[in-house]
Amino acid sequence: AVRRCPGRTNADKPKSQRNFYPINLDLNGRRVLFLGGGRDTLVEAKTLLEFGAHIDILSQRPVREIQDLALTHSHRLRLIKEDADFLESGAIQVSDYALVFAYSKFAASNETLWRVARESGVICSRKPVGGDFVVPSILRRGHLKVSVSTDGISPALESVLLSKIESESIGELDSYALFL
Repeated sequence: AVRRCPGRTNADKPKSQRNFYPINLDLNGRRVLFLGGGRDTLVEAKTLLEFGAHIDILSQRPVREIQDLALTHSHRLRLIKEDADFLESGAIQVSDYALVFAYSKFAASNETLWRVARESGVICSRKPVGGDFVVPSILRRGHLKVSVSTDGISPALESVLLSKIESESIGELDSYALFL
């Protein structure tokens, strides 16, 4: 189990006071859990599949694209068509996951996963209020990755900055990526 420092966490602070540690994680073969089957889950699940994660998505009504993704990646993506109460039934052990994402459109469901994750010592990202981590915007060229984060304050600014970096230095990035 992960030991936590006493006191307030980043998730308890206003957005302007949160400060996240940047890190790259090897999620190849690691389990990741999503609560919610909407567009945010779709975007993150696609990226995590690229990085080799094994994903469970807990959602009663996932968007069609997630259902298609589950068919295409059935060996690494599992749909569990249940609601958040399923978390407390014991059928899912949150402690078995490396990361969890509370991305449901229902705040109470996100809070349930947040609480269970905290009790299990698993870090959790939650919408819309943040959590233990935020996912930065990334530009990938093979093993070369450039990420930009505003600690979840402004995803729009992250996208603008990343687009600027890409447009002004794409040739150089591609050349550097060849050496890796």
